[in-house]
Amino acid sequence: MLFLGTLQSTQLSTNDAVRPTTVSSGLQLPQQMIDQNGRLTVPFAGSVQATGRTPQEIERDIRARLRGKAHDPQVVVRRVTNATSTVTVLGEVAQSGRVPLSAKGERLLDVLATAGGSTQPIAKSVVQVTRGDRTLALPLRTVVSDSRQNVILEPGDVVTVFYQPYTFTALGATGSNAEVPLEATEVSLSQALGRVGGLQDNRADVKGVFVFRFEDPRALDPSLLAGARTTLMVEYQ
Repeated sequence: MLFLGTLQSTQLSTNDAVRPTTVSSGLQLPQQMIDQNGRLTVPFAGSVQATGRTPQEIERDIRARLRGKAHDPQVVVRRVTNATSTVTVLGEVAQSGRVPLSAKGERLLDVLATAGGSTQPIAKSVVQVTRGDRTLALPLRTVVSDSRQNVILEPGDVVTVFYQPYTFTALGATGSNAEVPLEATEVSLSQALGRVGGLQDNRADVKGVFVFRFEDPRALDPSLLAGARTTLMVEYQ
């Protein structure tokens, strides 16, 4: 299972973009990025301190400055984006890039949808989440079908979607030696043999059909692990 995380933010910073709007006149001010001094400029109100304050506090400040200059001024300030609260999306998606996170906390599938979704079939895609020095990966189909895996992302997470069709390799006295795609999640040994033309009658020993599989030792039954020989497998990413 992947790990959960939440994002909570109430105060603005110099990486925020805000959109102040004066409601009484219907004036729509353009989106403004808070400058390096932590301030933003509002017509008739002047330079307003923004960092370290909530949108509601900024509203009250702008409203007070507009009194006497506008009749019954009404002000709404809302945060549009936060450059520090983003997730980077890479790989087999329609549009790679940085996806901003809101205060509600976007989940993994929300961010993938914002990036246009996977360009490859869901059944053949793997999604990887990197958070700090920890990286975890799951089949995208598992994330879609199991809501527990659709985790809340945190600022700085990196989401990578890989095209990784599942295959098995047949070697030895079979009809053909090849790497064969797995078009279904559950394929029996007899079905796998059928896909490579079965066993060669003049060479094969039906008592000598072996299945080799790399498995995380932690997933094995302790009684089996006690007498099992393990192999070191190095993954390059």
